[in-house]
Amino acid sequence: MAGIDRFTKADFEKALPANCWTALGIIKGEETYIVKPTGIMAGYGIMVRSSVSASGIADDCGEDSIRVIFARQEGESWRMIGNKAKAYTTRVNGWQRRLMESLQAAKAHLQRVRQCPKCKAQNLLPFVSKKGKAENKGRGFVSCPDKQCGFFEWIDEEPQAPQPPATEKPVSEKTPTVNSPTCPLCKSGMIRNRIETGWRCNTPGNVYSVGARTWSICQGVIWDSAKPLPAKTPTVNSPIASNVVKSVREVIELAKQLGSARENAIALLAGIDGGDMAQLVDMLIDAGNLQAERIDAACHR
Repeated sequence: MAGIDRFTKADFEKALPANCWTALGIIKGEETYIVKPTGIMAGYGIMVRSSVSASGIADDCGEDSIRVIFARQEGESWRMIGNKAKAYTTRVNGWQRRLMESLQAAKAHLQRVRQCPKCKAQNLLPFVSKKGKAENKGRGFVSCPDKQCGFFEWIDEEPQAPQPPATEKPVSEKTPTVNSPTCPLCKSGMIRNRIETGWRCNTPGNVYSVGARTWSICQGVIWDSAKPLPAKTPTVNSPIASNVVKSVREVIELAKQLGSARENAIALLAGIDGGDMAQLVDMLIDAGNLQAERIDAACHR
């Protein structure tokens, strides 16, 4: 066919960028190469199908053009990824310049291949738009292979920065509330407890152990006194003969005696040290403990 340049294998290799290509041998009937430009992610490259046959000379068929393809290394072999940076480089006069332009465009495209800045679980893949709006056809982009992630970025726009993961402070390291009191035991700051009935010590590393039913460092608490407690006089033989809880262990034992079926209520009550017994019964009643209601009624006969 007139105008087709039937170059040799040596001619083609001279047209490739110096010192950054590797010959893969004959693939699908033509000499194939991997170009690995600087500045791209390791394991990625540009596959170049030369149209040079095993004879060492480019075929005379004009349709069998030079092709530039995005590729990723898998073990000892290379596999096409995304789609072609440029479908064809025709072999008419000046093919060397057009091939270099295609390789430079592919390099710029692969430089945007990186870990997905959104899901951080996949590497982005390179594509050239073939559908959609007319003005976007032929426009390069990278996208996340995870469809649920959906990250997308045009390569002619500024790359998007990775989003820092959202972090939450552990419960034991929450910032103390403004104007919070000082722990009466260790003098650290305090925060409101979860049921909003008082304050607990917020010393760093102070965490509650359900198994041990105690706080790891400091047991300091301050109970709200704004709501006065009703006066209750226990009977002599009542299961709650004492109206003051002197230790965490006593609170746990009392909760067991009252038959509390709510472990979370017991865990909260286990933090009481020096609390009023009447308040303890009130809390159990609020939690729906019927046995606590019976005991409360027996104390007021």
